[in-house]
Amino acid sequence: QRPEALNIGSIYPNPSTAKVQIPVSLAQSGTVELRVTDALGRECWRESRELPAGASMLIWNRGATAPGLYYVFVSADAGTATLPVVLLP
Repeated sequence: QRPEALNIGSIYPNPSTAKVQIPVSLAQSGTVELRVTDALGRECWRESRELPAGASMLIWNRGATAPGLYYVFVSADAGTATLPVVLLP
């Protein structure tokens, strides 16, 4: 059995007041895109990063993003995962 090519852990903390951490594990090194949208699908933030094979931690600092429900999309050649996150005031 081979490891999953893209494995996303739980966002922490969730709900959050400042920054969120997204654990990502890749079977092979590659480019990962992190995209955040609000509940209406409007993009709030996007970042691409080269990650090595194995476990990494992506961090999104919400900055002035308003409280509410958001969706975090993590994409790589191996696929895409979507996770909800709640931002508190």
